[in-house]
Amino acid sequence: MQRPLLHFAPTRHWGNDPNGLIRTSGGYRLFFQYADDAPAYRSVRWGSASSADLLQWSEERAVLAADRAGASCYSGTVLRCGNGDLLAFFTEHEPAQAGRSQRQSIATAVSRDDGCSFAAPRHDLLRHSAPNFRDPFVCRSPAEGYLLLVAQPCDWQAWHGESASSIALYASADLTTWRRVGAIGPWMEPGVLWEMPWLHVLRPGDTASPCLLGVSCVDRRNDRAISAVRVWSGVFKDHEFVRDPGQPLAGSLLDFGPDYYAATVAQLQPDIGSDNPLHLLAWHGSWDTARELPFAGFRGGPMSWPWQLQCSQDADGASLRRWQLPEAMRLQRTKLAMLALEIESAGREQRMSELQLRPGASYAIDVHLELAAADEAWVFFGHAHCALGLCDGGSTLVLQRDPGPATAGIRHFQGRWSQRRANRSRMVDLTAWFDGCLLEALWDLGSLKASAIVDVEPQGGAIELRAANSARVQLTIWQLQAGPL
Repeated sequence: MQRPLLHFAPTRHWGNDPNGLIRTSGGYRLFFQYADDAPAYRSVRWGSASSADLLQWSEERAVLAADRAGASCYSGTVLRCGNGDLLAFFTEHEPAQAGRSQRQSIATAVSRDDGCSFAAPRHDLLRHSAPNFRDPFVCRSPAEGYLLLVAQPCDWQAWHGESASSIALYASADLTTWRRVGAIGPWMEPGVLWEMPWLHVLRPGDTASPCLLGVSCVDRRNDRAISAVRVWSGVFKDHEFVRDPGQPLAGSLLDFGPDYYAATVAQLQPDIGSDNPLHLLAWHGSWDTARELPFAGFRGGPMSWPWQLQCSQDADGASLRRWQLPEAMRLQRTKLAMLALEIESAGREQRMSELQLRPGASYAIDVHLELAAADEAWVFFGHAHCALGLCDGGSTLVLQRDPGPATAGIRHFQGRWSQRRANRSRMVDLTAWFDGCLLEALWDLGSLKASAIVDVEPQGGAIELRAANSARVQLTIWQLQAGPL
């Protein structure tokens, strides 16, 4: 499967959860989960990569490893202290051994060279009696110095039991001494793992500020591993996250595609403590398929762009309004073509363009799709074996993914993923971003997003419009490159 050109992906071995994206004197530095013990990929460290423009990346050496025999460095977060040092909070994972279950604790390590290296870790900053205690996230507190969120997920085998996931909440004035002040959850069904929590405060310093809570969830019920990021709005009151009324217990999907997971806050502002604007970085992968996908030269999955999310407050609380690329990205678009395809009457099922999209290039495709008399219509991208649809008379958006030559036979790869729209309109505007094996689609001016790993056809393919009745589509195709700094 073709590697992305404009998203970071490991040059070799395994990569998954991002553990931080920071600004440095020369640009940006990314930390991510890294393993090179093929084929198991169980000995995990923190890898690193650097970039001047968030588009072209140089992978560097691993920078953080556990110094206890047999242990791994699992996910966490990075903060820049007032003296300029970087402080990493990470999970120290000790696998199960004869006579005892796995152990997880929270440790810290300091970097004084912008993340090029970290000093020996301080062990057991926090330890809990439960075997699952991981993924620390630190942010400034509306009421006191800092908050630390630590996931307490149910076990991977939890569909056999009744355990539910929650988040432990700690507070500190100095990033060194932490006291337990409460918990978040549980409020979802047993068998759904909560991992990688994050918190966004809309008005830092305001104790009544609305907040957004994000959690990466793996649904292990029915022996699946369906992965997604969910978001709740609410406020912190007396060290308790109080959800806004009216929202479902399962929250809202941040990205309704199959491959957007382990989201964390990217720190692109000069002041690491600034909570606005919100930039999120994620792993484009799902535990349903990640270990089976045959990427070219690496395993695991690529990282997302650090999309900026506009946040707002209304009578119902905080909400996410729009996805957009951060100003720091210099993405150059060259127009390749404009197309118009139309199905004029019932019984005509498809209309194909003559333009062939080829592998080895990255594209942004602006789409205006109208149903006319059709109840649903689909734009198929033959080069990537996938389609984007407007269904149910305009009330539902759908992403469909089919296997290609590299993914035939991979269980759970083929599927359809859908999202209801806030408005019922018989037309939709969207942009489909194709970068190697990665599709990201923004719908309704960026108010909804869907991501998927796709199997790019080596021979390329055409764009088609398919509908059982009259429909039309207009497309503008752009080739993407990294622009000048």
